[in-house]
Amino acid sequence: MFAAAIFDMDGLLIDSERPIMAAWIEAARTLDIELSHSQYLQVVGLATAESEVILGTLLGGPAAYRHAIDHVQRLLQLERSDGVPLFPIKPGAAEFLGALRQRGTRCAVASSSTSGQIQACLESLDVLHHFEAFAGGDEVARAKPDPALDLLAASRLGVDPSQCIAFEDSENGAKAALAAGLRVVIVPDLKHPPASIVERAFHVLDSLHEAVVHVPALVSRRGGSSMIKIGTLCHVVDSCLASPMTERAVGRIVEVVSLPYEAPSERYLPGTYYDVLFEGWTFYCRSDKLVPISDPGADVGSWEDEFIDIPASALQRTSSRNCGKTFDTFASR
Repeated sequence: MFAAAIFDMDGLLIDSERPIMAAWIEAARTLDIELSHSQYLQVVGLATAESEVILGTLLGGPAAYRHAIDHVQRLLQLERSDGVPLFPIKPGAAEFLGALRQRGTRCAVASSSTSGQIQACLESLDVLHHFEAFAGGDEVARAKPDPALDLLAASRLGVDPSQCIAFEDSENGAKAALAAGLRVVIVPDLKHPPASIVERAFHVLDSLHEAVVHVPALVSRRGGSSMIKIGTLCHVVDSCLASPMTERAVGRIVEVVSLPYEAPSERYLPGTYYDVLFEGWTFYCRSDKLVPISDPGADVGSWEDEFIDIPASALQRTSSRNCGKTFDTFASR
């Protein structure tokens, strides 16, 4: 589980990328230039200074860029005048932030927008109170895909990056989070990230609505006693088959390797299960059945696997990643 969540803003929390792209395409037409979607997508997730270089090249130079950006600002200002927020909140964002707040999860924003723009925008949408820290593109030398923004946000939260989960919509954002040592959940907006990024992502969701049901698995409850904490030495009281002998299984939690899922077949007791990776073994585990061992220096001893009396062909692999000794039963000392 993770102790904190770090969010991108544009395209993830707010629906800003589409109106901004439309404004730039319209501005380019005033210069008799057809700016394509694919050309504009080069700047998604980049800081203003880096975007200026790319767009200036596409539009014909610094003078053309200045003309275009003035036109973009006028277009967006006109949209603001009817009382409707310029950039509406994305579906599921408020609900997801509320769910994290209920668990006491510490949240920050790491965005290529300026810190002032971040706070003004989130305040206008009444979600600013969900965040403890902000890191803007005007505060770092290089914005995404450089990891500086995520590292700054984690530092301001006082949380190690490895204990943070990032939420990003773009390839550049995902690259930045991964480079900073965070795990990342991708919620694509204008374009889907390439397979090379998807393979490294913790998960890919269609919307933040989907993320709400995963909150118990993603983040620990601050001050709670039931969280799955990396490095904890535990008895497995209830794993894949909920056998009484599984309480003899002992291991140090190395990683939670999947989001929660319902009991995968009628052979399993009802409940929400996780793939929990111990030292060399992976279990289907229910989080409320992992009992910490108080002595951190306790000897785990050697593992012995005892398989249930069913044909070997019926055994199933329990994890999506290769952990070596992975099985569909229990391990015991």
